[in-house]
Amino acid sequence: AGAPPGGGGEAADQASRATRGLMKVLEAPKDRMDAHSRVLALNGISACATRDDFLCIETVVAATKHEDPELRKAAARCLGSLKGRGDDVGRSAPRLARKLQPLLQDIDSAVREQVVRSLASVSTWRDEGSVISIAMAATKDTSTSVRRAAEDCLVELFDEDSTWEADSRLHLDSIRTALAEINVVLDPGLQEVLGLTKVS
Repeated sequence: AGAPPGGGGEAADQASRATRGLMKVLEAPKDRMDAHSRVLALNGISACATRDDFLCIETVVAATKHEDPELRKAAARCLGSLKGRGDDVGRSAPRLARKLQPLLQDIDSAVREQVVRSLASVSTWRDEGSVISIAMAATKDTSTSVRRAAEDCLVELFDEDSTWEADSRLHLDSIRTALAEINVVLDPGLQEVLGLTKVS
């Protein structure tokens, strides 16, 4: 098994070189690289790149504007899969959320669903406030699958295995209200965490 992205020494160098090579696939002219090859490149970037690679992130964001919906979906999935390192995890989540937000207007519901699921992946207890408004907007989507993904995203913020931090608790009431508004059926453990006995 390979070392995780962001590891030290030779593994990190290899990951960086691989990322740069895959970026060239995404940056290739339209007539020189098909959409499927670009999707494969995005999948590779998900495994190699880290959240502090700003140049790579901008290349992936450019792919979210491609005409092929499968490529846009892959780009959204890639942004949600990038690994963070140390304190950068907290700082990078709001940045990635802002990159994902415009895709909630995508014409393809599968792309919008992936955007919401990626939001859940990038969020941490330090920055869930940056995700709430985006997820709440998605609960009003015309697609059932997107609305369900938004509900899942909000519930995942209260994963009982999450590490709570003092400043994160400031958002507790707003998320509790959000969950109640969309009538999420919570399991008993989550209900206890939120101080809810019934969601109406």
